[in-house]
Amino acid sequence: MKKVGHYRRAVWISENPRTLSRVLRQCLRTIPENELHVFEYTPEEQCLVARVNEGNGAIYLHLVVYERGAGAAVIPIVRRARAAEAGEAAPPQGREFIQAQLFCLVRRDHVIWTTHNAVLRDTSVYDLFAKLIESLVDEGAETQFQFQAILDAGVYSRAFDRGIEEIDLGLGDFQSTLEILINDGHLPDDGFFGGLRSLVRRRPTQAEINAAGMVEARLSLKPGRDWSRPHVTSLLSKLASTVVGNPADEFTIVTKDGIRLTRDKMSIHKEFSVEGNRRVLSSPDVEAHQRRIMRELEITGVIDN
Repeated sequence: MKKVGHYRRAVWISENPRTLSRVLRQCLRTIPENELHVFEYTPEEQCLVARVNEGNGAIYLHLVVYERGAGAAVIPIVRRARAAEAGEAAPPQGREFIQAQLFCLVRRDHVIWTTHNAVLRDTSVYDLFAKLIESLVDEGAETQFQFQAILDAGVYSRAFDRGIEEIDLGLGDFQSTLEILINDGHLPDDGFFGGLRSLVRRRPTQAEINAAGMVEARLSLKPGRDWSRPHVTSLLSKLASTVVGNPADEFTIVTKDGIRLTRDKMSIHKEFSVEGNRRVLSSPDVEAHQRRIMRELEITGVIDN
């Protein structure tokens, strides 16, 4: 099954000499041996620490969110019936139905995570980490951090040189762009917009302008099959650097390294194939892939090793 490993860095708001992995290691060691730790995630939901594995300086965690005693929607399957009503079935004795799963690898302040069963945003992932730490210490535990993807210009510049997957110039509204062009608006005369302006040879009719509002003018530059050719790589790398250098424009740049860069935000993710289906994943298999992704990001210099 195709899944995604998302990279973030734990950025501490308050001065903290310890890394996230060190804080977690000290907390997890307080769990009694051969005991599964459960903590409150929300007033309605609990979270089970299903798996902990330390190795090569990184901690792997499998966290499972569930609602105690919550049933699952079911439908009766019978042959001789003209209608069926959906109902609810309670979980089997000693088991719970899963709401969401989080698979994560933490090395110092670097975190790679994969979610399953439900989408967990950055804030939800942070809440899980914070509640886990507080459950093993107290409410005054060190949890003053936030998850961000932070790279300096040199890192993503080198990523541009290694390969561009796509450059999206964000022209989502062709009608407004066309109106600016025909009214001699404030668009540059060189580069992409200069080329677009040269295409407007006459004043469009009102019907043509209205029609432009129905056109999706998404402009994406992709290397296609020739991405490995030096000239193509060099051209796209220079284009990406030029686009990033003009923060007034909307854009999205995706690199071969999995970096996704926009004017307002940066994120890093890597796709991988894992044993499993829409309901469950092989936790050891996810761990192996996340450890491989962590090594790749370190080797390429995307994150410091």
